[in-house]
Amino acid sequence: MKKFFEKHDLFKILTILLVIAALATWVFRYTVFQNGELMTFDEKVTGIASIMDQSTIGLFDFNTYIMLVLYYFTNVFAFVFVVFAFYKVLGKSRIYDTIVGKISNLFKGKEILFAGISLVFYGVFTSITAEPIVALAFIPFSISVFAKLKTDKISSLASTFGGVLLGVLGATYSTKIVGSLINYGGLNIQLGNEMLATIILSIVALIVLMALIYKRMTTGEELEVVEDKFIDLTPLTTKKKVKINKTSLIFTSIALAVFAIVVVLAFTPWTAFNVDTFTKLHESITTATLSSKEGSIFNATYPIIFLGSTTLTAFGEWDLFTVSAFMILMMVIIKFVANIKLDEAIEALTDGLKMSVKPAGLLIMIYAILVFSVSYPVLPGIIAQIDKTLSADFIRPVSYMINGVLTGTFTVDMQYYSSILGGLYSTFAKPNAVALAMQSTYALTGFIAPTSAILVLGLSMLDIKYSDYFKFIWKFLAALFVVILIVLYILILN
Repeated sequence: MKKFFEKHDLFKILTILLVIAALATWVFRYTVFQNGELMTFDEKVTGIASIMDQSTIGLFDFNTYIMLVLYYFTNVFAFVFVVFAFYKVLGKSRIYDTIVGKISNLFKGKEILFAGISLVFYGVFTSITAEPIVALAFIPFSISVFAKLKTDKISSLASTFGGVLLGVLGATYSTKIVGSLINYGGLNIQLGNEMLATIILSIVALIVLMALIYKRMTTGEELEVVEDKFIDLTPLTTKKKVKINKTSLIFTSIALAVFAIVVVLAFTPWTAFNVDTFTKLHESITTATLSSKEGSIFNATYPIIFLGSTTLTAFGEWDLFTVSAFMILMMVIIKFVANIKLDEAIEALTDGLKMSVKPAGLLIMIYAILVFSVSYPVLPGIIAQIDKTLSADFIRPVSYMINGVLTGTFTVDMQYYSSILGGLYSTFAKPNAVALAMQSTYALTGFIAPTSAILVLGLSMLDIKYSDYFKFIWKFLAALFVVILIVLYILILN
């Protein structure tokens, strides 16, 4: 077993889960929920059975559905590619290295403080953002700072990707997390559902995780330090001290600040807070025109938006494609203001794409498991049986959590997770409690499941073995499991 985890452990684990997802279609009947009732169908049933292929998953289906994964989740893979390329280009600049260095110098001897700030930032941002994975746009910067502070790998992982998962746990106005429970789960709740319980869970989880990080960072043991794979100044290495152009430093800093502000504004769901400023601004820009002067030989009116893009949406409505396009634009701008040579930029782009191959490959496997589970629906019948077996009020929270973990392991995307579990729970009397149970167990699963996209991105980016990570996180998971159960019992029995 020890040899199993020595190399490519995530690929091995995901391969096993892929096989399990395929074999499940040979063992269990296809099921689906309609109005809270389980519908079972086979080849003799018509109507509902006609909505999807009823064949079991065979050998050649693997290739077919992997192609479908690339088609359905192109936005995720494109975003990962762009993020890696963006930071590899930045990493070719001594100016960017200087900026990272200045920030790390502020936290010399205060590494735990930086870890805490990082954890809180990613937790708060993700709790309201429209798309949790967009936090990846900032994480490489944080990792570069952690590298200069000589922080160990797992502490760096927990302070960044762990913060994102904390945000999922504490999501309040996130249209991706809470919004999916409403739109796809069919639950009669609103954004900001069970705010007090959510905040309590988040604070407890934050304290426990920060305590583990603190203990690890102060253990005194020699731990493997995180490696900065993005900053690469090898071609510029020189014994002489290089003088940094102050003007370029200022403009690069401004460009990075603008980049960060735009991403935060673009992925904050302003309509959820009843803020329509950005929507009105976008409407004003898209409807504004440039007209030819009176008496001109030209008789034409042009929309101002053609100077930018007709596909650019208002802040609060951006998606992964939009932010990827924005990052490419910022990459070009920073290439000039940071004085990065064209040849170095091209090489960095290539290196970024190469660096993203492993994480992308793992993501393809994760989303293939999702496609198998959704296209060949056996999960509804399994979770319905678990719920029936554990239907007594005194044990129902346990049923919520078992079903949540099982569904979350095989459906990485919150939309599909909500659709499957919501079908079971949509008619339950206490939708607020159900929604909190679904959200919290989805986050709990994200911290440990090898099919968690956020976790796997972190493990692969930092070259951390799954077994090493598990040794660190299991205490946190045990504590979180107990706290979630307590909160659910209070909500259900109250």
